[in-house]
Amino acid sequence: MWHILKDHVNDETLDKGYAAATWKIDDVSTAYRYLRVRQTGKNEAGKDSLRLSGFEVYGQLVLN
Repeated sequence: MWHILKDHVNDETLDKGYAAATWKIDDVSTAYRYLRVRQTGKNEAGKDSLRLSGFEVYGQLVLN
């Protein structure tokens, strides 16, 4: 089961092509082992392709 940490609807932040952006996720108290980026609609060009050349995650490492 996946938990949605951030949901974007009609987000135009990256519509300029070759853009970079940062989105803060607030109030996360659960440790996660896996993260998934999922596109559920068309991109800015009306296509079903997700172009992702970099993905960085910052936070705290939790060891069991």
